[in-house]
Amino acid sequence: MRLITTTSLAMTFIISTAFAETNIDESIEQLKTNVDNAKSNYEQYNENAKIADKNFSTTTQAIEVLKNQKKQVLKTDVNIDENQKVLDQVKVQLKGLKSKEQKKFDEEQKQVQKLEARLNDLKKNLEKRKLNLQAYDRKMTEIDKEKKDWEFQRKNMQNLVSQIQEKQKQAEAEKVTWGQKKKSYEAEAKKWKKASKTAEKQLAHIEKIKN
Repeated sequence: MRLITTTSLAMTFIISTAFAETNIDESIEQLKTNVDNAKSNYEQYNENAKIADKNFSTTTQAIEVLKNQKKQVLKTDVNIDENQKVLDQVKVQLKGLKSKEQKKFDEEQKQVQKLEARLNDLKKNLEKRKLNLQAYDRKMTEIDKEKKDWEFQRKNMQNLVSQIQEKQKQAEAEKVTWGQKKKSYEAEAKKWKKASKTAEKQLAHIEKIKN
């Protein structure tokens, strides 16, 4: 970045009509350089301020998106608890049905030994009940597997929540950084804009004296 060469912070020049023509020409050239440098610095800091403002807005939007994602993940976690409770209730019911079915199976098996005349019918009933028992066992196995799948999904969502929280934390930090840069760039732009106007006035004054 170029800096303006001045004799004081206010860039005040005391011009005497007794100065030689050579000194006036040098002063004019110096003031022209100051004007160019001030304009260049103003444009650069003004552009930086615009970039910082854009990044500030972008990080603000990103934070809102991350917050919404976090809410959705936590909402799904609540649904998992409810689904698991329902599955546990179904499993209890299945256990009760299986217990009743097993009891009937045992009773009817004893009846087969006693009632030869009803042997064929009872065997058919046994086969049906065996299929029912197998179906209940398969269903309970499926429930256990489904519960494991839900638990696995819960762990994945917990990791996802952690990732979202980390991203949100980073976005918050970036927002603060860009906010600080924005203020700094705007202050510099304002300073150099003022310096540019001052240099232009001084240049005009010197040129007027020369003419």
